[in-house]
Amino acid sequence: MAAATILADDDASGSGLGAVMGAKKVKAITVVRTGKLIPEIHAPERVKALTQHLRKLKPDGSAPYFKWMQQALPAPERLKRQICYGCISGCNRTSYESPEGEKGKLLCTAGDFYKPLARSFYGNSNEVPFEAARLCNRYGIDIMFIQSVARWLQQCHLQGLLTEAEIDLPLSRIGSGEFIEELLRQISFRQDFGQALAEGMAATAGAIGGKARELFTHGAYDKMDRPLTYSPRLYLPNALLYALEFKKQTALLHRIVYTLIPWKYWSDGLPDSPASSGLVQQIMKRYWDFDGDFTSYAGQAQLAKAIQNRVYAQDNLILCDKTWSIVLTGNPDEPMISPDLEAELIQAVTGIKMDTAEFLRTGERVFNLQRALYIREGHRGVAEDTLPDSVFNEPLETEHNNAECLVPGKDGRPVSRKGATLDKPEFEEMRRDYYRISGWDPATGYPTAKILKALELSEVAADLKHRGLIEDG
Repeated sequence: MAAATILADDDASGSGLGAVMGAKKVKAITVVRTGKLIPEIHAPERVKALTQHLRKLKPDGSAPYFKWMQQALPAPERLKRQICYGCISGCNRTSYESPEGEKGKLLCTAGDFYKPLARSFYGNSNEVPFEAARLCNRYGIDIMFIQSVARWLQQCHLQGLLTEAEIDLPLSRIGSGEFIEELLRQISFRQDFGQALAEGMAATAGAIGGKARELFTHGAYDKMDRPLTYSPRLYLPNALLYALEFKKQTALLHRIVYTLIPWKYWSDGLPDSPASSGLVQQIMKRYWDFDGDFTSYAGQAQLAKAIQNRVYAQDNLILCDKTWSIVLTGNPDEPMISPDLEAELIQAVTGIKMDTAEFLRTGERVFNLQRALYIREGHRGVAEDTLPDSVFNEPLETEHNNAECLVPGKDGRPVSRKGATLDKPEFEEMRRDYYRISGWDPATGYPTAKILKALELSEVAADLKHRGLIEDG
């Protein structure tokens, strides 16, 4: 099943990793520690100084979300902050304990995905969204996939396209605990309508056809049937960040959003927002070498590639998306964190001399290796670097945390993209520009032997050449 996940303690790895392990008949991966638990640090005093400096600059990242979550739950006293050991600021990671004594993580989509449906069905805040998230974890199914399925089924039911008798699901009770439990059971055991849904929404909607298929294509979903949050129609670099991935890489999408949402609050006149237009332009230039105009397609390919390089490099260090993607500090003396920080930390911890360019190069190397593996396994390059038709044809109506659909335009002035679509010829030109900047073949979307060798992936280039996928160079 494409939406299968794996669980590690109280965390989940989504987007089908469980399906990959299942296909390889791997049930679990065990890591056994040998040697010291804590490795020797090259320059402990420097690490300590950098950590203290960061903690001084970074605001308490958990307090605002925690307060909001308390207001959204029926028993706020059962909610607790769940800040990881050693975190420099905290985030929106919380844990909740149900009246029955079950404890579990509540973080972002895991806490919210079923909440609108449950509130609509019951008419008040309740425990069902928490129980729904725990059920997804127990069954090992991606929450974002189930979010998409539930919304699509609701639309089909409301328009009379699917009935309870036809698919043996309690469609009139969407939002209830009964519905989510039966939906997950059917998908997990491939029973009744779950047999079709286990193959994915695109396949299911296509098999039904007619208006049900139209409702699916009208919606904006990625290649794993997950919602296209942070829409490419609003945030133009996200068009490439979605198109070039098999599944939604939320950390990539957050890099721009975590700066532009505070800017949006600033443009609305909120006095506590740390992100003025001037500061945002400084960040875009210093971090991404981008002029900050999000209404123009110019420069978006370079911006997307710069985001990829940094995020994949940060993933190499197993750095948290919530903390390390937020460059704003809220401190007027030092309003943004230095983009050289990761390279400084690597040197202080390991003693390896590395500047920021070398650090970012490690991210580029990993992304190209991933791309090469995809191609070896059958990825068709430019033919699959696509987006759903809806982003080109359906006007943008609203967006998560940005209902007015505001972005900085030229000189940082707020511009609303409400009603906008993604221009397809501009997208295709942006994609070609990305291939060119990346050293890939613009005709195929494959990395060239030249760039693979430059990234010290000569053996990968030789393998692709042997398979007839790329030419020597």
